[in-house]
Amino acid sequence: MRLLHSMMPFDFGLVPYSQILRAGVSAPCQMSLVHEEVSLQTSPASQLSTVIAGKNQAGMGFSGATAANPKPPAYERSKRNLLEVGFRQIGCSDYFENSDHLIQVDNTGTRQVLPESIAYFSNSPILAIRVSRMCGEKCIEGLQRVTGKLRGFQQGHHSSSNHVPRSHLRQLKRLRRLPAAKQLLKAGFTQDPRMPELFTLTDTITRRYTQTLMAIVINGKIFRCFYPHIAYYRIPPEGTMIKGTTLTYRNGVVETTIPLFGRERSKLLGPLDDVPLNVLNIYQNKPRTDETTGFAYYEVNSTDSIKNLAELNGISIAELEQNMRPSAFSIAGFLGPNESLLDVMAADNKWVLQQGLTHQTLANALYYMLGVAFRRIDGEDIIFHGQHYKVTYNRYSGGSQYSPFRDHLETHRDINVTNLENGKSIEFSGMLPDLIAKYGFYEGQGTRYRLSPQQIVEVFDFLVE
Repeated sequence: MRLLHSMMPFDFGLVPYSQILRAGVSAPCQMSLVHEEVSLQTSPASQLSTVIAGKNQAGMGFSGATAANPKPPAYERSKRNLLEVGFRQIGCSDYFENSDHLIQVDNTGTRQVLPESIAYFSNSPILAIRVSRMCGEKCIEGLQRVTGKLRGFQQGHHSSSNHVPRSHLRQLKRLRRLPAAKQLLKAGFTQDPRMPELFTLTDTITRRYTQTLMAIVINGKIFRCFYPHIAYYRIPPEGTMIKGTTLTYRNGVVETTIPLFGRERSKLLGPLDDVPLNVLNIYQNKPRTDETTGFAYYEVNSTDSIKNLAELNGISIAELEQNMRPSAFSIAGFLGPNESLLDVMAADNKWVLQQGLTHQTLANALYYMLGVAFRRIDGEDIIFHGQHYKVTYNRYSGGSQYSPFRDHLETHRDINVTNLENGKSIEFSGMLPDLIAKYGFYEGQGTRYRLSPQQIVEVFDFLVE
């Protein structure tokens, strides 16, 4: 694992959304959803009250499936798929639930798996609820029964605690005698007249930022309480769900299971080379030519043209070499202390072209292995071009490693690949396939993180057959 100088917060898999859903209301359950930037020309409270009055302002999470305003086919396909595997649509909203999961479907057909509850203690039901303040924002104070005892919790958008002041705890215990709907109304939630089971609370954090909390009451109990703009997972439109309880879906020849807690796992239903790269969450960039230097990114370049480069990606070769030295962008560096970037690139380019290969061909094999890590596919025995491979990966504990080319490339994992047929193994960073495909850069001889084109061909020997 590469030690880092440039670091960023660890990615725990949450997918934040910087846009909210705005809807124009002309009749109950007749809405058209579009994505826009948040506008606060009118206050969130006035927007919400206007929706409840049935006028033409902002709302959230409603379905526009009417004859006059049909939903897109992609939405209808995803909705039909959810209903087939046992989900229930909540009123006329875009939310669907079963006993374990809450999913919102957008107009593209993407299914967003929302946190099943803000409850502090896993799936224990919320018996009482009130609104308080924590760290400058509204938070929920709740009461749950855990191992036979009543326990209180505080849960906000950015913070949580299992400590509730005694006076607040006494109020919660008194509140639990009230029906759930009355508790929510008393806490400041607004009940939607078209969907009585849906309650909404909007909090203005700053002039430009608001957050919305939604609660669902079923059979007189608080069934869900969640932030609708946060999703743990996104199931793509082309993915077909085959199980609802364990949330399993198929996308091409990949089957993915999302657990209630922890990270998703996938398995291949056929050879890896039958899977499109985009199904593995790998999206390759289009070739382009630098107008200043004539260097072709993501394409073939002659060795002589590489030797004469004065810059790459708008950065001078001298500055790039300085960024790539040990203890600059990383402790180990991308080049040795005295190596020339152009000499390294020219030598590798010459060898690759002599084999009748391209950097993009070599990078493509690595992209597939990287996709196995991205989709968390079981990599014990993967068939790729008729050969058996084992793929494992490690995540960096400190943050992400950034590209010295300053091209927004980064990674926080290393990939290990073993060809089970010939016993050859390689290890590379998750950023290296892009560096190879874009620049023909395999790192320098003076760093232990170099992966030479010769090593790639040894592991993927079908490339030269």
